[in-house]
Amino acid sequence: MEAFNKLIKNKKTLVFLDLEGTQFSHEIIAIGAIKCKIDENGRIQKGNQRKFKCYVKPLGAIGRFVQNMTGITEEILRNEGVPLETAFSKFKKFVNLPF
Repeated sequence: MEAFNKLIKNKKTLVFLDLEGTQFSHEIIAIGAIKCKIDENGRIQKGNQRKFKCYVKPLGAIGRFVQNMTGITEEILRNEGVPLETAFSKFKKFVNLPF
């Protein structure tokens, strides 16, 4: 914990990132993140969070195990997914957004 506290010293925000991937080809199929404001003690300020969620269209199949574990289906990705480059661009904008 001491090493983590050193890393976030004098920082004003933290971004927690979650990636979901396909079972066999290990392609990203979803990017989720939460951006939090932190106080001078390194604690997350309640009520100061922003959420990000973006589905990514993979080249290959998801895999039954991943579908069961995440609830992400081929249909969701077909209807709501974007190319990986677009997802990264959206995520970059999210990270750089001010509170």
